[in-house]
Amino acid sequence: MKDYFRVKVAYCQLVNKHDHDDDDDDDDGDICGAEKPGKPDPPEITSAAKSTVSLSYKPPADDGGSEITNYVIEHREEGLAKWTRATKETISKTSYTITGLTANSVYEFRVAAENKAGVGPASEPSQPVAAKETVCEYITQVSMYTLCIYVYYRYRK
Repeated sequence: MKDYFRVKVAYCQLVNKHDHDDDDDDDDGDICGAEKPGKPDPPEITSAAKSTVSLSYKPPADDGGSEITNYVIEHREEGLAKWTRATKETISKTSYTITGLTANSVYEFRVAAENKAGVGPASEPSQPVAAKETVCEYITQVSMYTLCIYVYYRYRK
């Protein structure tokens, strides 16, 4: 009968106390590279337009011991199983606008953090949002008096 062992290989740097000053408090032993970051909270929708949706998200509570260097954003149409990466570019900020979406389709979004150890687990999906123009964006650009005239005019046609 053969014995099988599972081996995890990680990049580690050996630290030798003799290479440090005597008053250095570093311990002897391994200092292994970082682990993958933790799972972020679901992204929040900040705006939606005809073919774009803007998101904001927070870094995960656990960065895996290394700086977050990228956020991987994925989207899918509501009800579908397959997730599609929104972009191949590096996203270092905690907000992003996804472009090229199909107008009037409903989407969900998720985000994963990446550090030097790799990409961590994806967040839970965002609330579903439709990629379409909203009236609210135009209300802020017109006074209420003008808006009332506009609405009255539209209904008299």
